[in-house]
Formats: sequence, C-alpha cells, structure tokens
Amino acid sequence: HDLLGKHCPKFAQDRTVALPIPRPTSFRPEDEYKIALSLDGDRHLTSWLTVMSKPLAELHAHDDTRPVVPMIDLELQYGGGDVHRARATTIAVSAAYLKEHAELVREFHNVSAWPKHLLVRYRWVETVDVDATAGMVMMLALCLAVSVGAMVSVCVAYNGSITDFVELLTSEEAEAEQRDRAREGA
Repeated sequence: HDLLGKHCPKFAQDRTVALPIPRPTSFRPEDEYKIALSLDGDRHLTSWLTVMSKPLAELHAHDDTRPVVPMIDLELQYGGGDVHRARATTIAVSAAYLKEHAELVREFHNVSAWPKHLLVRYRWVETVDVDATAGMVMMLALCLAVSVGAMVSVCVAYNGSITDFVELLTSEEAEAEQRDRAREGA
C-alpha cells in the first residue's frame, strides 16, 4: 500500500518514522510478514525484508527482559539532487528505544494488536560524482588561456624592444651573409 507523506523519506534528511503496517487478511501468528519498499517512482526497489516471523516470536517468548523488535534501516545514496541507490536491511531496535517506548514494544508482540508500527530509519549518504576527464580538460584550457594572456601581456609591454631585437638579429644575419659571399668571391 502507499505511504502517507509523514512516513516517507525527506530528501537528504535523516529521520526515523513509525510506519503502521496493516494486518493481511489471512495472516496467522506463525506466518512471516515481509515488506519491500519502492522509492523514487519505482526506480529503486528494496528486496523483501522479514519484519515478523515465528523464529522472531520464539526469541521474544524466551526473553521478556530483552524483547526483539525489528527496524528497517534504509540507506539512500544521493548526489547532485538525485537518488542513486537504496539499500535496506532489517536490524534489531536499540535497547534505549525499547525502554523509552515500551508500549509500542508490547503492541508489536501482541498477536491481536493491529496495525503494528514498524520503525523505518532513513539514512542519507552523499556521494560525489567526479568526472576526471572533464576536470583535466578544464585544467588544460585554463592553463592555455593563462599562457596566451601572459604572452600577449609581454608582447604589449615590450613591443618596441622586441621589434628592435628582431631587426638587430636580421641585420646581423644579413651582414654575415654578405661577408660570406665576399669571401667566396675573393
């Protein structure tokens, strides 16, 4: 069934909600109750997670001081405003929660109390998407632009001196050629 907004994850906000789960029409205490979550318009699906089963009930029946209550831990990885991955596991609720919310623990283990409330913890993990090729191209373009700018600046600052230097070199080369010709002719 669909969830109300107050039970859904809020983008990039870690939180825990108590999700009411309805009783299936033919559910018996020895049956397993499994749940699967669909997120982001069915783009991310979790596997089936067992939240109630006979082994779990038997474990609780033997130890009233430490009741076992399951919680779904849903890790959502995101980056750039998009959800990239969802991973869910079933874990036991911490002892601190069990002490604070004894009423919900009793409700969960009472066979006739429905709907039961299942804790779902939404944890958001940011992943950084790095494109190394694009980064290298940007660095190369930036270095090239700085180099061209430096060369233009040097040419503008020393325009007269560079022209004189080039003329001096060309005149010296011309004089050397004339001397070589004069020696060859002589």
